[in-house]
Amino acid sequence: MICLLRHGEIEKPAHGLYIGQTDLPLSETGREQAQRWASFFTTSFRPDHIVSSDLLRTTETAHILASRLEVDVHSDPRFREIDLGEWEGVSMQHIKKTQFDAWSSRGDHPDTFRPPGGESFNDVAERVFPLFNALSVQSALKNETIVIVTHAGVIRTLFHSLLGLPISSFFVQRIPLAALYVLDADETGQIRRYSVLPCPDPEYLPKEHVEENTLSSTIRLPFTALPQNINPDGIPVRLVPRLDPELREVIEQSIERLGHPDMAERYLAGSALCRVGDAALSALLDVLHSKPWGTRQDAALEVLKRMENTNATFTIRRLMDSKDDRIRLGGIKALRRLSETPEAFLKALQDSNWEVRQQAVFALSDIGRQDFLEPIAALLRDEHYIVRSNAANALGRLRHPSASKHLIDALQDEESRVRSMAIWSIRHAEQFDAIDDMLAVLETETDKDSLLRCIRTLGEFRSIKAISGLLTRLQEGCPAIQSEVLCALGRIGGQDALETLVRFMESVNSELANKAAWSLAAMGEPARAVLESLLSHPNDNTRSLAVFALGRIGLAQTAESIYKALKDESVIVRDQAKKSLDRLKGRASSAKTFQNGGRR
Repeated sequence: MICLLRHGEIEKPAHGLYIGQTDLPLSETGREQAQRWASFFTTSFRPDHIVSSDLLRTTETAHILASRLEVDVHSDPRFREIDLGEWEGVSMQHIKKTQFDAWSSRGDHPDTFRPPGGESFNDVAERVFPLFNALSVQSALKNETIVIVTHAGVIRTLFHSLLGLPISSFFVQRIPLAALYVLDADETGQIRRYSVLPCPDPEYLPKEHVEENTLSSTIRLPFTALPQNINPDGIPVRLVPRLDPELREVIEQSIERLGHPDMAERYLAGSALCRVGDAALSALLDVLHSKPWGTRQDAALEVLKRMENTNATFTIRRLMDSKDDRIRLGGIKALRRLSETPEAFLKALQDSNWEVRQQAVFALSDIGRQDFLEPIAALLRDEHYIVRSNAANALGRLRHPSASKHLIDALQDEESRVRSMAIWSIRHAEQFDAIDDMLAVLETETDKDSLLRCIRTLGEFRSIKAISGLLTRLQEGCPAIQSEVLCALGRIGGQDALETLVRFMESVNSELANKAAWSLAAMGEPARAVLESLLSHPNDNTRSLAVFALGRIGLAQTAESIYKALKDESVIVRDQAKKSLDRLKGRASSAKTFQNGGRR
């Protein structure tokens, strides 16, 4: 097995310079990335040999690995980065402006173009492939794992030939910093499949130590087979030109059309890029990293979602490493649509941008695993109230039996929206052990929305202990709160609730009187006698509501009382009696049909 490891982040003198064989050290981040790979190799599969370029950034990476793995390092200048000659250390924009033809030629013909005093990529191939071939055969014959610490240009040269890619797509494939390319060879040394791994997150590195030179059971490499019809006689020394310029033109035109004001045009451009496939990934990634964010970036993200393949998913996942909040936000929204595994969302819970954290909560809530309880509950202490509110919502949707202690704490939040959502979650998850805390909220809550949810929850929990507090709230005079209290009393029942509802049926406020009638109907049989007594009430509206409620109860015993109401002196009472009887007859007919198996 051959592993090509690109060095990590370097100390850059400036952004956007040509850096080939300019000898620069690793940055602190680059050393940390090397340490992560050392941990990975320690716990997954141990290399037998480490070979590196002799430039400082690669030898430093190799020695960090070797110090942990107790393996010797062999440096070889043939694995150096491409030599850019007089372009070394010069701004790319400067070269583009002052030497446009040369700059353009390098993009069109990277196999043969040489900067003044520098190399072409065919030159790189001629020095790299003989050594690489020898190491591949050595690895196969001796069943050894060899790690080659090298540069993006070398890895791109090797992969370009391994995959038989066209010259025009040479710079399309990105080689991320500190990425690992695992090449698996057969017994002859011929590379047959490969896997690409990003720099590992230390939180998710395998924990157990592996002594044998085999993959740990915790490591699952997503290998991809190489095309069988490419290079049957072994790895070539020169690059393989294969793709005509038409595909490049399709990509460029489609990328441009992604910014079209017409949505249909943008969709057609996206369809063209989807047909191109992986060759368009680099161009799409460039669009996503450009500023300011606008229509074209949104459309590019949609294209990646529509591709729905491994490389597109990997590209979107890399967006989460961006320093731009908008890019990370777009990335996590895309990952939600692609049903990404939860590790990316768990990591995003720590993001510096509250909108990204919010999307991570949404995603974990959609997945709905019980072991997400503690990570989500931790966000109840988030600095942004919307994140806290959504965390409370997610806990309710999880329906975890231990969620109540966290939701009870959220009832004390300073932000009313968080308290309101915590109450909703307690009701949704049926956390009955929180009733006493809900009673405290009933007494002290000042926010109207939170109070309404609290009253609704106590009603659905049918808590007799809540009657006293509900009756107190009923005296406050707010119609919305009074209406909700009447509904809750109907669900809870009891003599106090019954007397209160009868009193409100006699109210001059028609909305409250109607709500009281509905609530008495919800109480069922216990309210029947009281409702029948109200049929002799002097107020026409009260008698009409009593007939309505008796009809809603729907018992056979109520029919006789409703028939008597047909002779009432008031038209509105008689009309309501007819409606109630029709309702009872309709219910009886439906029941008979059901008993007869649907036959009339």
